[in-house]
Amino acid sequence: MQNVSPLFQVVPILISLIAIAIALYWRLAQFRPTDKKPTILPITPSKLKEFGGAPKTIKVGLFVNQFQRFDMTANDFTFSGIVWFEFEQGAIALDTLKNFRFEKAEILKKSVADTYITEDKLLVKYHVRAKFTSGRWPSRRRRSGSIIPVSPPA
Repeated sequence: MQNVSPLFQVVPILISLIAIAIALYWRLAQFRPTDKKPTILPITPSKLKEFGGAPKTIKVGLFVNQFQRFDMTANDFTFSGIVWFEFEQGAIALDTLKNFRFEKAEILKKSVADTYITEDKLLVKYHVRAKFTSGRWPSRRRRSGSIIPVSPPA
């Protein structure tokens, strides 16, 4: 068995790492999303007065249990999961919260709210099944992310 010098071992490793770094950089540099950026309106002190003070923080999460349908050729998918909200008690009414929706999706099934009190926070969970359909998703030029707007009751 021949002894191979450490320099002879390190040089191919370095060349491989440089090639991987260049490939990753090239891929990230070529990413040009086609989605419009969301409009973000500034909140000035005068706007805060109109709203009656600073907004309350509401944490929102989505846990996907299962994909019933994930069809990349038709660009749509259906999943079941849990949408949860965590906030200070009194920050938002449960009647307002139950009107959440997903943009570009249809909620096929929504359970009644499961509510829990954890320390000084209220945790509200909804079991949902939703169907997302998009003409362009998934695509390498698409940002991932969903917006869950909460509308006041009609």
